Amino acid sequence: MRIGNITSSFSLGCTVDAEEKEIMRRLLAYGIQPTGNKSIDMAKLRQVEEQKAKTESVASNKFYTVSSSEMEKMIEKRKGATILGDYNKMMINFNQKA
Repeated sequence: MRIGNITSSFSLGCTVDAEEKEIMRRLLAYGIQPTGNKSIDMAKLRQVEEQKAKTESVASNKFYTVSSSEMEKMIEKRKGATILGDYNKMMINFNQKA
Protein backbone atom coordinates (compact mmCIF):
# COMPACT_ATOMS: atom_id res chain seq x y z
CA MET A 1 0.00 0.00 0.00
CA ARG A 2 1.29 3.46 -0.84
CA ILE A 3 0.10 6.71 0.71
CA GLY A 4 2.04 9.78 -0.38
CA ASN A 5 5.71 9.02 0.18
CA ILE A 6 5.00 6.30 2.74
CA THR A 7 5.07 2.75 1.46
CA SER A 8 4.02 -0.25 3.45
CA SER A 9 3.78 -3.85 2.43
CA PHE A 10 2.00 -6.83 3.82
CA SER A 11 1.87 -10.47 2.94
CA LEU A 12 -1.14 -12.71 2.80
CA GLY A 13 0.89 -15.82 2.12
CA CYS A 14 0.88 -15.15 -1.65
CA THR A 15 3.94 -15.94 -3.66
CA VAL A 16 5.13 -13.91 -6.60
CA ASP A 17 6.44 -15.91 -9.53
CA ALA A 18 9.45 -14.92 -11.62
CA GLU A 19 7.33 -13.55 -14.47
CA GLU A 20 5.41 -11.28 -12.13
CA LYS A 21 8.67 -10.04 -10.58
CA GLU A 22 9.96 -9.21 -14.06
CA ILE A 23 6.75 -7.34 -14.90
CA MET A 24 7.02 -5.36 -11.66
CA ARG A 25 10.69 -4.56 -12.31
CA ARG A 26 9.95 -3.30 -15.83
CA LEU A 27 6.99 -1.22 -14.65
CA LEU A 28 9.15 0.40 -11.99
CA ALA A 29 11.78 1.13 -14.65
CA TYR A 30 9.12 3.11 -16.53
CA GLY A 31 8.18 4.90 -13.30
CA ILE A 32 4.85 3.10 -12.88
CA GLN A 33 3.86 1.68 -9.50
CA PRO A 34 2.72 -1.98 -9.85
CA THR A 35 -0.76 -2.81 -8.52
CA GLY A 36 0.13 -6.32 -7.39
CA ASN A 37 -2.43 -7.81 -9.78
CA LYS A 38 -0.47 -9.69 -12.44
CA SER A 39 -3.03 -9.30 -15.24
CA ILE A 40 -3.48 -5.56 -14.66
CA ASP A 41 0.27 -4.99 -14.41
CA MET A 42 0.84 -7.03 -17.59
CA ALA A 43 -1.76 -4.92 -19.44
CA LYS A 44 -0.15 -1.68 -18.19
CA LEU A 45 3.29 -2.89 -19.25
CA ARG A 46 2.04 -3.95 -22.68
CA GLN A 47 0.38 -0.55 -23.16
CA VAL A 48 3.49 1.38 -22.14
CA GLU A 49 5.79 -0.70 -24.35
CA GLU A 50 3.45 -0.39 -27.35
CA GLN A 51 3.37 3.39 -26.90
CA LYS A 52 7.16 3.47 -26.64
CA ALA A 53 7.49 1.39 -29.81
CA LYS A 54 5.16 3.78 -31.67
CA THR A 55 7.12 6.86 -30.63
CA GLU A 56 10.44 5.25 -31.54
CA SER A 57 9.22 4.19 -34.97
CA VAL A 58 8.06 7.68 -35.94
CA ALA A 59 10.47 9.18 -38.44
CA SER A 60 12.27 12.26 -37.26
CA ASN A 61 12.36 15.46 -39.27
CA LYS A 62 16.03 16.05 -38.59
CA PHE A 63 18.31 16.58 -41.56
CA TYR A 64 22.01 15.91 -41.61
CA THR A 65 24.00 18.87 -42.87
CA VAL A 66 27.01 18.01 -44.99
CA SER A 67 29.86 20.47 -45.27
CA SER A 68 31.45 21.17 -48.64
CA SER A 69 34.64 19.31 -47.70
CA GLU A 70 32.61 16.25 -46.68
CA MET A 71 30.71 16.48 -49.96
CA GLU A 72 33.97 16.61 -51.91
CA LYS A 73 35.23 13.52 -50.07
CA MET A 74 32.04 11.64 -50.90
CA ILE A 75 32.31 12.63 -54.56
CA GLU A 76 35.94 11.48 -54.66
CA LYS A 77 35.00 8.15 -53.10
CA ARG A 78 32.25 7.73 -55.67
CA LYS A 79 34.64 8.56 -58.50
CA GLY A 80 37.10 6.03 -57.14
CA ALA A 81 34.41 3.37 -56.91
CA THR A 82 33.28 4.14 -60.45
CA ILE A 83 36.84 3.90 -61.77
CA LEU A 84 37.37 0.62 -59.91
CA GLY A 85 34.09 -0.75 -61.30
CA ASP A 86 35.08 0.22 -64.83
CA TYR A 87 38.47 -1.43 -64.35
CA ASN A 88 36.83 -4.64 -63.14
CA LYS A 89 34.50 -4.67 -66.17
CA MET A 90 37.51 -4.24 -68.48
CA MET A 91 39.35 -7.09 -66.76
CA ILE A 92 36.31 -9.37 -67.04
CA ASN A 93 35.98 -8.56 -70.75
CA PHE A 94 39.70 -9.05 -71.25
CA ASN A 95 39.68 -12.44 -69.49
CA GLN A 96 36.64 -13.58 -71.51
CA LYS A 97 38.37 -12.71 -74.82
CA ALA A 98 41.70 -14.23 -73.82
